[in-house]
Amino acid sequence: MCPRPNLKQIASSRAVLRASEREKSQTEVEILGRRFVVLPGVFSPHYFDSTRLFSRLFPYKSDDAFLEVGCGTGITSVLAVKNGAKHVLAVDINPRAVKNTKLNAKLHNCHKAIKARQSDLFSTIGAGEQFDTIYWNLPFIFVEDDFQFETIVERALFDPGYNATRRFLHEAPKHLSKGGRIVLGFGDFGHRALLSAICRIERLNLQKYASAKGAEGKEVEFILYLVTPKDHIQRQAICA
Repeated sequence: MCPRPNLKQIASSRAVLRASEREKSQTEVEILGRRFVVLPGVFSPHYFDSTRLFSRLFPYKSDDAFLEVGCGTGITSVLAVKNGAKHVLAVDINPRAVKNTKLNAKLHNCHKAIKARQSDLFSTIGAGEQFDTIYWNLPFIFVEDDFQFETIVERALFDPGYNATRRFLHEAPKHLSKGGRIVLGFGDFGHRALLSAICRIERLNLQKYASAKGAEGKEVEFILYLVTPKDHIQRQAICA
């Protein structure tokens, strides 16, 4: 499989990102009736629809432990606590996002339940750390392996060769508790065939959970997928 990058989408998304980077001071955004702080230099819900839509569609439950990868502003981590999660770990490669998440956790009195740390996917997550739900709003815009990031925030949008996606889907099941699930945020301008192929290689079941239309230069569909290891499914069938 040799996917080709969508050059028009790359240019369009970079233009939106450049506009967001002109924000030089702290702002606020309202999601599901709650106010959240947005710091400069963090993937911004002011300019991208995915956070707002996924927050509304997300299949929250009373998890003992919830992991948000690429936490950005930390909005999903806060909402996870408000919807029953007891312990949340929020990680991001961007140190500003870690700071932003801590600010929103404190703002919503969730700071005792939410821990935020800098991490490149699972790089600072211990082998023994297990979670009932692992969530990542994927950087689903496919670009070539030699793509050069211009800013750290671009890592929230672009995934060269889908290598980060491959690494995530290979490592995430090792951190799932028994019966746990992975939730992925995606968009219809991502490479769905390649995502499906990676899941097959990793023996993961990919199931569409919900979707909604948003607008980022054009009308697009944002999709939430539920991902579970196939051996979990087989064990449940045997025990049924």
